[in-house]
Amino acid sequence: MQQIAFDETGNTGSDLITADQPVFCLASVRAGEHEIAEVTQLLSSVKTTEWKFSKMRRNPKQLQLLSKLLEMDWVTPANVKIFVIFKRYMAMTKLVDLIHEPSARSFGVNLYEQGAARGLANLLTLTLPVYLGKTRADRFTNLFVRLVRQRDTDTLQQFHREAVSALAHLQHRFPHTIGEFFAPIIMACERPNTWLPHLSASELDPLIPAYHTLSDVWGKTLDERFIILADESKTLAQERDLLLRFSDEGLREHIAGSPTRNVTYPLKVADIVTTTSHSSHSVQMADLFAGMAGYAFAPMANQTRVEGVAKDFLSRLAEKAWMDGIIPSRDVTPEQLGMEDFVGVDPVDYGTRILAEDPSTRK
Repeated sequence: MQQIAFDETGNTGSDLITADQPVFCLASVRAGEHEIAEVTQLLSSVKTTEWKFSKMRRNPKQLQLLSKLLEMDWVTPANVKIFVIFKRYMAMTKLVDLIHEPSARSFGVNLYEQGAARGLANLLTLTLPVYLGKTRADRFTNLFVRLVRQRDTDTLQQFHREAVSALAHLQHRFPHTIGEFFAPIIMACERPNTWLPHLSASELDPLIPAYHTLSDVWGKTLDERFIILADESKTLAQERDLLLRFSDEGLREHIAGSPTRNVTYPLKVADIVTTTSHSSHSVQMADLFAGMAGYAFAPMANQTRVEGVAKDFLSRLAEKAWMDGIIPSRDVTPEQLGMEDFVGVDPVDYGTRILAEDPSTRK
């Protein structure tokens, strides 16, 4: 059975949104002895017992070596797959999932159909800093993250006050813009028992959507069950039991999502085997790819120019690796999102049903 090494970077735990690590990346690599030997030779001048991007990023010459790693023939979308998450945008997608989607559903509207939920998250991500100002928009987003993480009365009251203040500001300065999207938020704050106590500890864990997507695409690439090799110190290894529930062979086979963006359950992960990173060159290589992706995308997430080595990494990764992610765009209509005909179940919604042991997900 084939083994695929996974490793992550940018998982800052409860402190989800940080300026120095605005991006979460989960990288996965299929590499045999020949590929490992090539990388070992390339990095022979790096005097260390373990390849770690966090150490190599401080050395310009070593960063150039990593650029050469991306030039190797074996680095292809079939062997390297990476999922990138802009964490601030992920918080906005979760706001839509937890507040706007249930509110719309109560009126008979499914925001997952035709990509409406994703379009709304893009719209709010683009417009909140414009209409509220960056400081107020950041404060609003950070309070939402803290509320989901802590679920306490004090944070709920602060978030409620911030939402009411934001709505008043919009009605005064920018009427007829995005103020209508704050009504469901204020209502959710006034009726917290309908949603807040039901949130899970992993609600804003960026690993979950990244793991789903990469596990699914590897299953489709290999067309068979496979083993994930993971660093025992990382979140992926620590959440092994939870993640393997999505591969339970007692789940009925189901495709959730649109024709172009979907996940097939059960996932084809046979097991998640943990190891120490210093004993596995494959896991170390996954660390390098995750680090390069995080380094390349961080300027974009912080809305600064991508220059130098980061620009080089970005262009090479786009060419040489399979990549997807939760990244904001200006696409807000069903046509722009390519989902004008989609009517069905969203993968996030279906994954939640699996964890809740919904009988409809079982054989």
